[in-house]
Amino acid sequence: MDPTSQARDGFRGVEADAALKEQALRHLRRWLTDPEFAAYRPQLEWLVRTGQWAGLLDRFYQILPFGTGGRRGAVGVGPNRMNLWTLAASVQGHCEYLKERFPESGTIHVVLAYDVRQFEDKRKQYNPAQPNLVLHLSSRDLARHAAGVYAANGVHAHVLPPDSKHYLATPELSFTIRFLKAHGGLNVSASHNPPDDNGAKFYDERGGQPAPPDDQIMADLVDQVTHIKALPWPEAVRSGRVHILDDAPHKAYIDLCRKQSVAAPPRRDEDFKIVFTPLHGVGSLTAMEALASRGFRIIPVAEQMAPDGQFPNVTKTPNPEAPESMDRAAALAAQHRADLVLSTDPDADRLGAMSPDGAGGYRFITGNQIAALLTHFKLNKLSQQGRLPPSPIVVRTEVTTGQVTRIARKFGAQVIDDLLVGFKYIADVLYQLEQNGGYEDVSGSPDDFVIGVE
Repeated sequence: MDPTSQARDGFRGVEADAALKEQALRHLRRWLTDPEFAAYRPQLEWLVRTGQWAGLLDRFYQILPFGTGGRRGAVGVGPNRMNLWTLAASVQGHCEYLKERFPESGTIHVVLAYDVRQFEDKRKQYNPAQPNLVLHLSSRDLARHAAGVYAANGVHAHVLPPDSKHYLATPELSFTIRFLKAHGGLNVSASHNPPDDNGAKFYDERGGQPAPPDDQIMADLVDQVTHIKALPWPEAVRSGRVHILDDAPHKAYIDLCRKQSVAAPPRRDEDFKIVFTPLHGVGSLTAMEALASRGFRIIPVAEQMAPDGQFPNVTKTPNPEAPESMDRAAALAAQHRADLVLSTDPDADRLGAMSPDGAGGYRFITGNQIAALLTHFKLNKLSQQGRLPPSPIVVRTEVTTGQVTRIARKFGAQVIDDLLVGFKYIADVLYQLEQNGGYEDVSGSPDDFVIGVE
C-alpha cells in the first residue's frame, strides 16, 4: 500500500473533521511525490511507517496561517510547520506585495534580520537516524534562503555577513530599514517562544509592520502563492542583489538611542550598578551597549550572555515578562547590591526589570508598571528641563494600563489610548503624524510624540 493510502486508513482513527482529513491527504500526497519536497521524504515516510497519524494530520491539514504580520510556529516537516518552504512561500508573497506597493520605484530593497534560534528537535518528534532537512536549521539559514527568494524576484536584500557575530534586534531592524531608505524588511525570529519554534515577521518602509488594510492585502497575496522563485545563496550573491550590511546603521542606531536620554549620565563618583541579561538573545548588542555608552556600570549575567537559541541557562522561558526568567539576574544583583536589573527577550523588543525591595531582595516590575514609570519619568524630566512640547502626545494600546492615560493627562498631554494590540498600531500613529500632521482628533508631528507603550 502506498503511503498516501496508508495515511487515509490511518486518519480514520483520528477524531477530526472529514474535510480537514481530505485537505491533509492532498497536501501529504504533494509532499510525497513532488520533487520540490524530496529532501523531506525520509522523515515523512518514517512518520507514515510508524503510524503517527495524529501528528501527520496536524502537520498537513493546513498551511501554517499567515497572520497580519507573518508566520510563526513549530519548526518541522509539512505545510503547517515553519521550514524552508513555508518561509519561501511567505517571502514570495512579500515580493508580490512590494511590487504592487511600489510599482514605480524601479529597484526594491529589503533588510533581513534573524535571531539566535536553531532547531534541535527538543520535542523528539523525528527520527535521528533518518536524513532531516529541518534538523539544525537556524534563523540565519532561513534568512539566507529568504535572500535567495528576494534575489530571484529582482528584490535587493541587505543582510549581515555570513560569518558575522552581530545580530539585528527587532528595533534595530526597524531603524535600519529607515536608515537605508529600504522598502521593507524581514525578521526571522520567534521572539520568546520555545526553542523549537521559529517565525517570519515582515516590515514596511516605515520600519513597522503593515497595518490595516495593507496587512490583509499582503496576507492575501501570500495565500495566493502557487510558485516560488528562488536562487541558492551563492547564486543570489553573484546576482548582485545581495548586499552585505556594514556597521554604519548600527553605530547610527546606538547614537540615536544615546540622544534619547533625558537624564544626565552617572557622575564619575557615582556607582550606579545595573545587572543585565539578554536571556541568550541579542539584547547585549543594543540595550546593553546603549547603557554602557551612557556611562552606566553594567554587570552582565555571564552564563546568559552568549547568543544561544536553546536558552540553556534560562528558567522556564526566555520571556522577561516571566519573573522566573530573571532568577539568575536577581541572585547576581543581590551579590553586587545592584541598583537595577534589566532583561530583554531574544529579539530585544521586550523589556523586563527588577528593583531593590529594601530587604536585600529584588522586586519584579511588571510591563504595565514599566510603562507607567517611563511615561511619568519622561514627561516629568522634559517638563523640568523646559523641553516638553506645547501639545505632547502619549500613545498606548488598549491592553495597557489606564494609569498611563491618567499620568499623561496630568501633564496636559494628548492621549491616544484605544489602539489594538501590537506596536504596529503605535508605528501607524507615528506615520500619520509624520505624513498628515495628526491622528484622528490628535494634532501634531513626531516632534510632539513623547512615548508609546504596550
